[in-house]
Amino acid sequence: MKKFFNQSAFNLIEVIIATAILATSIVTLQASWSGSIRAVQKSKSLQVAARLLENKMTEFEVKYRSNMDELPEEDSGNFEAYPDYRWEMRSVDFVAPDFAAILQQSGGQEQMVLDMLRRMTSIFEEHIKEVEITVYVKLAGKEMKFNVTSLFVNYDKPINMMDNL
Repeated sequence: MKKFFNQSAFNLIEVIIATAILATSIVTLQASWSGSIRAVQKSKSLQVAARLLENKMTEFEVKYRSNMDELPEEDSGNFEAYPDYRWEMRSVDFVAPDFAAILQQSGGQEQMVLDMLRRMTSIFEEHIKEVEITVYVKLAGKEMKFNVTSLFVNYDKPINMMDNL
């Protein structure tokens, strides 16, 4: 009997199996690559948010360094070069802990030391503002927020330790 098929060639079932393995591999790699691409894009967006946050905080610090009394309580805006990002700023008066009350609880201290601590607390509150900047970014339809809080100190305002003593 004569053979019609060459034994060195692939038959149809082998070609179908090889094609199925190749297709599965391609789909798996594509899913992996697209996940990696999304991760890289998210990482880039987060880096941009961190940079914008730092730049905005520095901008407010430089602008209001010598005139903290003009620092608004709230402000907000958009970043022109980054339409998916926006920012908000909030400033509040700094509230220092009452060191004198803490010392008084631990035992009777001299009145002069307690008065000095109260005055120092008052000076801290007069010369320091707490500023919070928040940057919002839209990623994959969700808005994420990143914020940083800093204390702005008015070094130019004179200190009078003798007031209210």
